Amino acid sequence: MKLLSVHAGVALLAMSLSLAGCGTSEPTESEMFEAMLASDHKQQMFGSPEKLKESTKKIACEKTGEKTYKCTIGQRGGQGMALPLNFTKGEDRWMMLTGG
Repeated sequence: MKLLSVHAGVALLAMSLSLAGCGTSEPTESEMFEAMLASDHKQQMFGSPEKLKESTKKIACEKTGEKTYKCTIGQRGGQGMALPLNFTKGEDRWMMLTGG
């Protein structure tokens, strides 16, 4: 009987860990840059795409919806302004949301 309860406990733990991954976690810095570079407005918003990744970094993200986050990027080295951007998780990638 004790062996059965150990197996049941292990199965329950494995199931709960697999379900924990079902939610959408915030985008990584790499996923944010991919979404920014895929944006139709990248040139107006960020200037040169080549310089974007070199000069900026992810600061923080706040969940604003089921699959949506408001993330802040700033300049590497801590100089300059921070820029809040909105991202949503699509079926296979993150997308940057733009106003209008």
